[in-house]
Amino acid sequence: MITSGNIGNKIVKLTSDVSSIELSQPLNILFFWKQNDSDIYGRRQDMVLKYLAQSDRVNKIIHFDAPISLRKLHEQVQHGSRAKFHQGNLVFTNTVERFLGLKDTSKIIKRTFVYGDDRIEESFLGRNLQKKSDYPDFVRQVIAESDLEGQTIAWVCPVCFEFPDVLEELNFEFVVADLIDDQRKWDIKPSYAAQLTKNYQQIIEQANVIFTNCEPVRNAFSDLNSDITVIPNGAEVFEDENICSKPAELAALTGPIIGYVGNLSDRIDIDLLKFLANSRKDWNLVIIGSAHGNSKILELEKLDNVYLLGVKIYDDALSFIRNFDVAIIPHVDNQLTRSMNPLKLYVYYSAGVPIVSSPISNIGELYDNIYVAANPQEFINGIEVALKRDRSSDKIQKREKLLEQINWRSRVKNMISIIDRRLSDVPIIPKKQLKLRGVSEPTLSESKSITPVKQSVHSMKTAIENKPSPSKATTPINSDNSYQGICDVCGEAQIFIKNHSSLREGYQCKNCKSSLRYRGQAEAILKYFSKRGYSTLEALSQNPEFQQLYIYEPGIIGPFRKYF
Repeated sequence: MITSGNIGNKIVKLTSDVSSIELSQPLNILFFWKQNDSDIYGRRQDMVLKYLAQSDRVNKIIHFDAPISLRKLHEQVQHGSRAKFHQGNLVFTNTVERFLGLKDTSKIIKRTFVYGDDRIEESFLGRNLQKKSDYPDFVRQVIAESDLEGQTIAWVCPVCFEFPDVLEELNFEFVVADLIDDQRKWDIKPSYAAQLTKNYQQIIEQANVIFTNCEPVRNAFSDLNSDITVIPNGAEVFEDENICSKPAELAALTGPIIGYVGNLSDRIDIDLLKFLANSRKDWNLVIIGSAHGNSKILELEKLDNVYLLGVKIYDDALSFIRNFDVAIIPHVDNQLTRSMNPLKLYVYYSAGVPIVSSPISNIGELYDNIYVAANPQEFINGIEVALKRDRSSDKIQKREKLLEQINWRSRVKNMISIIDRRLSDVPIIPKKQLKLRGVSEPTLSESKSITPVKQSVHSMKTAIENKPSPSKATTPINSDNSYQGICDVCGEAQIFIKNHSSLREGYQCKNCKSSLRYRGQAEAILKYFSKRGYSTLEALSQNPEFQQLYIYEPGIIGPFRKYF
């Protein structure tokens, strides 16, 4: 928001009494998940959420599943004998419980925005439904009702197409992004891939901290931001791991149980599974998961020693895994599997079951603890070796020691530590400093007449009053570490040098030290005043009628202003 007057002709810089976020404050997290399957599969986001809630650092979490239309919600309902092979009924039940607030715990509020058709008025379970465009208002209302105390940050797992609109409306002070996979690797149309790329870019550009689970995903997004931290998936440590009765569906089976639990999508090597079942009739091949994305998997039902048990929620699935003699990962080799860190591997390992897998990437921590098979015959050989697994105390102690390093509690603790380090670098202006001496607040009419200029949580640092002598750019430098152009803040031709120490990758003007990432904001300001002939912010500040430039950012824990 820009105001003008005749009090002064300088851009005011706030150089003192600026404190970092007080890390002793409890941390609240607004968690945005990209799907509607929370609490079903024990995915990475489920585990992160679980152990964030167990941290003393965290006060409260509001967890949002993806918005869903009433029509699509009803489409989830499945009937008949095939219903167990589809996740739809679990998604429907889960969404209804979240809609009614029945899934809340003492630290986690779980909500899903169910919206109606734009053309008609719709209601669900006695409640009038909002329209899809009302999602930011829904989020704002849930926050308002949650009585959050302390610092509040947003946590998003892209792709979340609605998140940029929420961010636009609520202006979160701090954003964490967890890039769980690169959905552009899926078999999709180019037009949809372009939508995904746009959403990834929108979120990554606004994120203060970015996590991912493996190096290939980090590399895939490094062109958008090189400051991405790899936090691999983790394993749970179960205190009662030796206390697990055999599920009824397994009790009647005789012979070794070879099991798979997970997503039955195109990553599954169906031909390999057929080979295993046909080659060893004395083995029982048990497969657990939803076939909603790959109905071809149902062809395996024709084989006498293959048992498709459908979808099992995470806690129930664990009891099956613990009763497998061998757990398997029969993945095909494609772009998707080469850029993933398979969570099921950690689940299998935490359950103490020997593992045989086709060649998969990004499993360095556990590679020495599984049998990797390069072809179908090696897969059979690996299972035969695994069935004779070493149960010695040394093996058990080795496993326990590794679990101490890779468990989810440790992973999430590391995440929180990284977030806190970044939070400590975020300048926050105390409420008592919101109003500078001799500078009046804008009136309501002024506020409505001027388009707000949005800024990231980082302070805009422009050394204009005491800037060094201009350093003109001469020879273009073709390098990943520099960019030649005109600085919109000081107006000098500059070679922008990449600042590796900044929280988000950017370029700094060698003359006034402003960052390239603020060029868009400067352009918006100058556009507003363009009819007066100003070409730079510094020239604008020399106008005797110009009083002060400041940016207003609502935030979610109270408004604050950033001056420069």
